[in-house]
Amino acid sequence: IMLDSLVSILFVRLHRIPVRKTEFLVPKNADNTYKIYFRRFMQSVKMASSFKKSIEEYATELNISQGHLNRICKGIIGKSPKDIINEYFIHVTKIALKNVDKSIAQVAFDLSFDDPAYFSRIFKKQTGLTPKEFRLKQGIKTAKD
Repeated sequence: IMLDSLVSILFVRLHRIPVRKTEFLVPKNADNTYKIYFRRFMQSVKMASSFKKSIEEYATELNISQGHLNRICKGIIGKSPKDIINEYFIHVTKIALKNVDKSIAQVAFDLSFDDPAYFSRIFKKQTGLTPKEFRLKQGIKTAKD
């Protein structure tokens, strides 16, 4: 609950930072509507316990098009929906990897990845470190990995 609150506060503060190059993306009269859709999108991302849910599925859930969801996300925080989802799940993954009782493969399966190797590639692409390197950097050593 505390983590959700902190993430929400972060998004609000990021939204308040003026972004000149994307101002034209958000019509002045639709600003509150964009914020409502963005909040619903973020809630949906948090509720989806799977990395596999597509942008199209999120848009359909919100009853808007993928393009409109993209405009909303770019207008609010300047990132694409895919980038937002990736960042959120990488954040969740980092927290899960700090649990020394679970192996990297168990963490991958808990996050709905079918293949721990694919999970490692995605994690490395996003963070520059493999899950094992991340754990070592954090000072976490387990016999399971």
